[in-house]
Amino acid sequence: MLQAIRQISGIFLLIFLLLSECTQSASITTTEHQLDNIREILDYCYVVPKQVFRDLKQIEGLEPLSLTQKLYSAKAYFYEGICYSISNDFGKSLVAYKKSRSLYHSLNKIDEEAKCDINIGVLYINIESYQTAIRFLNMDKSKLTDELKSQLSYLIAYCYIRMNKHLDADNILSYALSIHKSFDKLHYEILLSQIDVKIEQNKLNAAKSLIDTCSVYFKRTSNLTALSMLKLKTAKIESIKQNFIVALNLAVEAYHELQGLNYRSYILDAARAVTNYSSQLGDYKKAYTFSQIYHDIRDSLSNENNRWALNMMQAELVLTEKENKIKVLEKEKVIEKEKLRYQQLFTIGALVALIIVAFLLFFAVKNFRLSKKQNNIISLQKDKLETQVKLVNNKNIEILSSINYASRLQSAIVNPHQFFTNIFPNSFIFYQPKDIVAGDFFWCEKIENKVFFAAADCTGHGVPGALVSVVCATALNRTLYEYEKHEPGEILDTTRQLIIETFSKSKSGVMDGMDISFCVLDTDAKQVTWAGANNPLWIYKSASQQLLEYKPNKQPIGNWENATPFTSHVIQLESMDVMYLFTDGFQDQFGTDDILKPIKKFKPAGMRKMLQSIATLAAEEQYQRVQHTFETWKGDTDQIDDVTLIGICIS
Repeated sequence: MLQAIRQISGIFLLIFLLLSECTQSASITTTEHQLDNIREILDYCYVVPKQVFRDLKQIEGLEPLSLTQKLYSAKAYFYEGICYSISNDFGKSLVAYKKSRSLYHSLNKIDEEAKCDINIGVLYINIESYQTAIRFLNMDKSKLTDELKSQLSYLIAYCYIRMNKHLDADNILSYALSIHKSFDKLHYEILLSQIDVKIEQNKLNAAKSLIDTCSVYFKRTSNLTALSMLKLKTAKIESIKQNFIVALNLAVEAYHELQGLNYRSYILDAARAVTNYSSQLGDYKKAYTFSQIYHDIRDSLSNENNRWALNMMQAELVLTEKENKIKVLEKEKVIEKEKLRYQQLFTIGALVALIIVAFLLFFAVKNFRLSKKQNNIISLQKDKLETQVKLVNNKNIEILSSINYASRLQSAIVNPHQFFTNIFPNSFIFYQPKDIVAGDFFWCEKIENKVFFAAADCTGHGVPGALVSVVCATALNRTLYEYEKHEPGEILDTTRQLIIETFSKSKSGVMDGMDISFCVLDTDAKQVTWAGANNPLWIYKSASQQLLEYKPNKQPIGNWENATPFTSHVIQLESMDVMYLFTDGFQDQFGTDDILKPIKKFKPAGMRKMLQSIATLAAEEQYQRVQHTFETWKGDTDQIDDVTLIGICIS
């Protein structure tokens, strides 16, 4: 037994040394070789303790884990959580940390339990689920060390900064600095977060002083990532001072440095900064280039975060299911022990029956009644479980019915298909929601000889996207009929204000909105006036046989930093011209036209090629070609977003 305990201790020492080597390295990234070593040691770590515990149970009859065994298991799960976190397997990491936390809680190890909560909070920060992260981090700190208190406070403040609650973050960061006396990495990370707060409070001199202080430390420790982020913060200060040339140069430098370090979340901040400062200087080509980079990275990170969040949810469900199974097994074990005990009594009674038959009958009847009672209990439990399963199935049917009904309501409110086709007989609408209800919608109204129509893409898809679409469609209707705005740029400006006012009533900081391509067609003059928010307008000119693109304002309908009025474009149409309005779902769909080629996005170039080839066909045939192209391209690949494409042929 002592030899086995020493063996386990040696394993944990190896894990600790290897993890220390990974976490204390100058580079944050961990090599695959190191990860393989960690996994190999962990695999061995679990085999040996399990065998030792099994032998102890057989030899000494130990049913529960001893304190030493619990401590070793808690440490093993904690290190396992670190390994899976480094490998970006957040679901398994979450399960491991929760198991470790449960064991440390049973051992009353408050500091170790807090470390598990900190690591769980960091997992949720990684997927930008800040409210959930705060729920784990916002614990009772009265019995914790000052080091853990300052770590928890720093992480909570970081969450508040990302949620734009800078006043709350400022108070917490001040508290963290007051209890953290060491001038180490954590001290300067707290100062780094304070810079954002000071900038938001317009205390630019204080922010610049903090940047200078942090710069000295991070240069000394060769922290290239932090130095690049300091450049971005300096650029923001310069932009507030209207020094956009200096701000742009700093932002571009930070972008290229962060590209070399391959931190996509920071590259996203740098690309957004370059986009904003280029726009201020009138360099719209650079602004457009970096805007595309920003949206590509943002979409990629959003997909990763969604995938990791789903992975964590699935892992939690599996863990809950396992815990329930364990409870059931433990209950069955108790029942089996009871059965065994009464069987032993029955055996004794059988021996006694050789002497006194009456005692044999007594014990036999008693055992029979008890077994019958236990079977009745089991039968009742089984019936109860079956009833609960039926209730769950009925609830799922009710939910699905509600969503289908919501889809019909959404179609009635925001997708006037019959009204649209009555106005434009020679047109088609390809509308393919990702789920039953969608964030995409098409909108149409007519006043005298003017037709107002649009294709819009609201934030998200499914039920959340559908709710946002109803809000946005309602804002469009109010703008047209209540505010009597008939010019596209003014309509989008007023709609943006109405949407911001609607969502500003929420205390949760809703930042949703929509991208839209909006047209006003004068049917008498064959003249269209158009404005767009992130979504363009394509027109096929039959005379020149060219597909022309009218570019939108690069800003959404909703909250947006440095928002500007939307621009209206007046376009003269000719007979046989074709207008195309669409959202980004089609061109962002992954797929392939050849099973031997890798999967990729359809992209705008693919859209242009497809529309150029079908523009001269009748509307119904165009619709069939579009539908066939989409289904063929997507194949067995999951649809990633709602898809809307409208084509209108001018008679």
